[in-house]
Amino acid sequence: MVSEFVKGWRNMDQLADFEPLEYYEKHLKDAMERNAEEYFDALVKRSGVDPEQNRATVARYNKESAEAEEAGKKLGSFKALKVVLIVLTVIAFLAAVILIFSYASGEGYWLYLFLGILLALLGIGLIVLLCTVIKKKLKEREERHKKEVDEANAVLKEAYGEMAPLNALFTRGMTRELILKTMPDLTLDEQLDVKRLDLLRRKYGYEPDRDPNVSTVFLLSGTAEGGDSAALSGALRGSGRVIAVPAGGCSHLPRGNAELLRRVAERGLLLSAHTFRESVRPFSYAERNKLLARLGEGTLVVGAGEKSGALMTAEYAFRENRPVFAFPYFPGSDVGAGCNALLKKGGILTENSVDICGRFGIDLSGERERTSLTEPEAAVMKALRGLSEAHVSEIAAASGIPVFRLYGILAALETKGLAVRLGGNRFSPV
Repeated sequence: MVSEFVKGWRNMDQLADFEPLEYYEKHLKDAMERNAEEYFDALVKRSGVDPEQNRATVARYNKESAEAEEAGKKLGSFKALKVVLIVLTVIAFLAAVILIFSYASGEGYWLYLFLGILLALLGIGLIVLLCTVIKKKLKEREERHKKEVDEANAVLKEAYGEMAPLNALFTRGMTRELILKTMPDLTLDEQLDVKRLDLLRRKYGYEPDRDPNVSTVFLLSGTAEGGDSAALSGALRGSGRVIAVPAGGCSHLPRGNAELLRRVAERGLLLSAHTFRESVRPFSYAERNKLLARLGEGTLVVGAGEKSGALMTAEYAFRENRPVFAFPYFPGSDVGAGCNALLKKGGILTENSVDICGRFGIDLSGERERTSLTEPEAAVMKALRGLSEAHVSEIAAASGIPVFRLYGILAALETKGLAVRLGGNRFSPV
């Protein structure tokens, strides 16, 4: 059955019209559900958990929880009654004072005095009721509610304890395993979720970089999603020699990059200028950027607006007498105003890795000549070099390649280090 799915997956000719959700519903949903059921049944058997016993415990918890909820409602109703009686007591005393005062001032009849005394007695009676019966009943209901809640929590704890061996077998890669079991011809990149990977590979022709000659000498980077995560992912596919510096403590890492940063910690170094539990605050970025500038042999600014945080890192690098590299941009470019300012200040104009490595005595002048390009990639690079910086729609018009194909080609050029994404669907040649 799986082979039929794979055959159907490979023989889709009209990629532009391909709808992943529809294909999943028609061809893969049943297999995915069956594989998931078999996978979790195997986990349950391996853990030694008794499902029937846990179902009985959960049923007990549901019963105890319902009783606790009912006791809470009764307690709430009784508290509301107490509030009403207090309000009535206050009203009775106020009315009594007004009526008695009216009689004493000669403005009222003896009936005012009589009613005032009755209301005063009613207020006293309500106070006695609140201090005796209501207080006692309220205490009893509070104790009962607390008891019911404690019993429900005890059963819940028991249920979690029964499931602990199974929970211990859960891993972050479970979803990945299930997908690969259902679609064995699909390769997943850790930086792409299923939806994004499917879109890039099946609709736009993206392929992960598997060039064995691509490597990284050493990478020092922040931890944000986007440029930082792309650099970290590429370095891990290469030498794995990488240092990631978060803005806050290591307990406050970007959730979207959690798996990537776990791999960084395993193969490289996850380093922070703050204590483990320090949250990210406005001043945290300055400390992080200062550490980045001091750890690196140099600082490369790929893109920076007029008030970009990357300029802070560059400033610290200048103070430490470290070289600052920056990409040039057209005058007036919002995304490149900071880079142009750095070049005016003494930064090193950078077009490619040759410029950077040459500053440190490494000659890579012949490396770029060996980068092979397909015909569409060469057309896009020619358009990019002519435009210098452009939106995808402008690149499509200049290269003659439709936008839906262009994204995959640009992604391939990014992995080859020939193009860089600037944000807002704008790209620039490296």
